[in-house]
Amino acid sequence: MVILLEYKNLILYLDGQFVNENISSVFGFASALNCYLKVLHVIADPRESIPLMGDGMSVSMVEDMVESAVQLGLERKARAKEQFNLGVKESGLQLVDKSGSFLPSVEWVEEGGRYDLTLVKHAKMSDVVFFPLKIDKKDVSQMIALNAVIFGSGRPVIIIPEEKGILPSFQKILVAWNGSKESALAISVALPFLKSAHQIEIFDLRMDARELIELNLVSDYLACHGVKASISDSAIVSQAIGREILKKIRSDHADLLVMGAYTQSRLRRLVLGGATRYVAENAKIPVLMVH
Repeated sequence: MVILLEYKNLILYLDGQFVNENISSVFGFASALNCYLKVLHVIADPRESIPLMGDGMSVSMVEDMVESAVQLGLERKARAKEQFNLGVKESGLQLVDKSGSFLPSVEWVEEGGRYDLTLVKHAKMSDVVFFPLKIDKKDVSQMIALNAVIFGSGRPVIIIPEEKGILPSFQKILVAWNGSKESALAISVALPFLKSAHQIEIFDLRMDARELIELNLVSDYLACHGVKASISDSAIVSQAIGREILKKIRSDHADLLVMGAYTQSRLRRLVLGGATRYVAENAKIPVLMVH
């Protein structure tokens, strides 16, 4: 189990598909916690967006599609760079060209390749990855990249919705527990957030009624790190676990959720499971996930 007592090396994935006003909060987080922030933008090969040539596809049609893909890539890069410049301006972070040369600092990293593979490669050597998410059913590249970094990097991923940004210190953190190794790992990697939170509540995700022994063990573990956490007096017993988690977030006025990331089945090890995906796509607060 990896235990991070502090974050120092951060990644913010900016694909430029949309403008998220909360992205600047990641820059402020890096500044407040004296971190190095790598802002990663991946330029996809336009040829990868072109379907295999069929009988009815002419050379000129392929050229038009490539040109359209190149233009789309330039527009996304421009949006990403605009958000980067805004974050730097608002946070006052110093621009650097190498991690660790100065803290707190920020670096723009632009690299060509596949979104998913490039992000995972960089994420493996970071403490945490910030992933702004906006669901677009017409473009699945974001979900492909999100699945890849959660299941391929071994690092915690914080999903940032449009509604709320990241904070150096949260008022209330909810910890979803189900006794799995993913739950245990999520708690350990979230310690830097948990140690600075004003209120923490642990709740059980399991369907059947169980004793509170495990939850007490979780609470005792956190107490050893100087973190005081309360235990929810009720478990989530509905089949619609994702919906119930979001309902609890709203009723408890939480501003961060910590949970493990789970797959749909053994046959689909790299795809977010139903409840996990539902929370990732619909939560209105940041969600820390790890697998």
